[in-house]
Amino acid sequence: ERLPSSTVDVPRSLDASLVERLEGIAEHHGGTVPLHGRLFAQWMHHAYPRECPYPHLSGTTQQMTSSKYARETGESSALDHDGLLWEVEVHLQGERAGRVSALALEGEEASTPRLPWSTEEEVFTHTPATSSGSSLSRWHSYTSGSMMALAIGSLAVWAWRAASGPKALLSKSARAKFAV
Repeated sequence: ERLPSSTVDVPRSLDASLVERLEGIAEHHGGTVPLHGRLFAQWMHHAYPRECPYPHLSGTTQQMTSSKYARETGESSALDHDGLLWEVEVHLQGERAGRVSALALEGEEASTPRLPWSTEEEVFTHTPATSSGSSLSRWHSYTSGSMMALAIGSLAVWAWRAASGPKALLSKSARAKFAV
């Protein structure tokens, strides 16, 4: 009931179909809902459509700037007021048709819209690359170790000279230039 956002007021009760979808995600994953999964992102999109983008399957879409869209399609990426009203009406007609077909097919109430839903799951995780002996990873490991040894050696020489007194830090040529 307390699920506010910048566009959704509380108190709010989630639609039963949305709750069923969330339970289905948990069932699919053995009782837990992976927060970094595509199905949960899809659920969040339906719960908060203005805040959460629809999670398309990886590799199925390509982002495009508005100018590239206009060049490739010959259409504007912006709508004027009349075009916006037309799009809303088309959406509402499709939603009404969806309610009628849902009622006819599943015996649901006509007021419950069907959610467009894709059951393909992708869990987005970071898997570090394994160092399975590739020459690049061996070279990187070798150079990293060499640089670390060089840095430690330089620090040790500096510390030894500093412990020997301030004169030890100056080279012989530097002492000769400043001798009085």
